[in-house]
Amino acid sequence: MTELIRDIKPTGVASAYIDAPFDVGKKTLEENGFEVITGEQNAGLRIDCGKDAKVSTRGNYVKEGVLYVPKKGAFITRGSLIMAHPKEATNAHRKGNEFYVTPEQAEVVINDSVAVSYGTTKVPTNRFGENAVTAFLFGKFAQKYGEFLKDAGREEIASIFNGKDYVDSQVKPYVNQTWLARLDGDSIVYGDNRNLNYDDTVRGVFFDAEGVAPSEPLQKVYTLNQIFEAFKTAGLSRLESMVAEALEANN
Repeated sequence: MTELIRDIKPTGVASAYIDAPFDVGKKTLEENGFEVITGEQNAGLRIDCGKDAKVSTRGNYVKEGVLYVPKKGAFITRGSLIMAHPKEATNAHRKGNEFYVTPEQAEVVINDSVAVSYGTTKVPTNRFGENAVTAFLFGKFAQKYGEFLKDAGREEIASIFNGKDYVDSQVKPYVNQTWLARLDGDSIVYGDNRNLNYDDTVRGVFFDAEGVAPSEPLQKVYTLNQIFEAFKTAGLSRLESMVAEALEANN
């Protein structure tokens, strides 16, 4: 039985994690008012909570995607096609397949991305703010996160992506999800895993003035105009008039 663990509740931000296949973990987080954490948010929480906190001692998926385009390159993308299609992507991995996407989908997410090297590369922790990949992934916390890792005894951090020969052997672009390893796992950035179907950690965040996540799922609120437009689109104009009459009678 998978369980949502709410382990961070400081002022302004709450965080929780769940060990589950990615599609199940993402759905559970969102049903409880959380959204999947970004690399920048993850780095910030590790800095704030310290090296002994679970956010540091456990690895987890982050929101950024990884795109591989044969004959073109590998990229960390701000938008993730796995985030947009979690069930289909996880099912592909359940079958031992890559999650392939269309060239058109690849072109959309590549517009906000950074190119990464094939295979394994290493970045000195004192240069996280200068390196294009770590600056993209960790945002405003890049340099401070590098200093945090250096203080924890890490002189350099590796990133691991699929090799060029493998990528170029594929007939279509495909995508993975970025994984941020735990501190004692050398804080490696992984983009080469085809393991969305495993019971791995998916972490989420929630922001409010108190820093406490809601006990009930967030509710969406729609205006009357939005509701009436939906009735029209669905060909239910009679329902529109019935709702309007009921509201008028109660006012």
